[in-house]
Amino acid sequence: MYTELGDTIRAEKQTLYYEIFENMRQKFFIMIDIVKIKRKLLELFISEELKMNAEDKVQFVFKKQVQLI
Repeated sequence: MYTELGDTIRAEKQTLYYEIFENMRQKFFIMIDIVKIKRKLLELFISEELKMNAEDKVQFVFKKQVQLI
């Protein structure tokens, strides 16, 4: 009786572990894909510098992104 219960618990634990691992893996690859898509679509990135010509105007500096792929 205890052996069967232990086997059931162990099997359930392995199933849950596998499901959680696969879920985390999918989220990771989705996040990587999103980053790659954003890079391809934008092809520009905002420089960390802001140019302030006047108090009421803020100008962002954009630089061309180098494609690594």
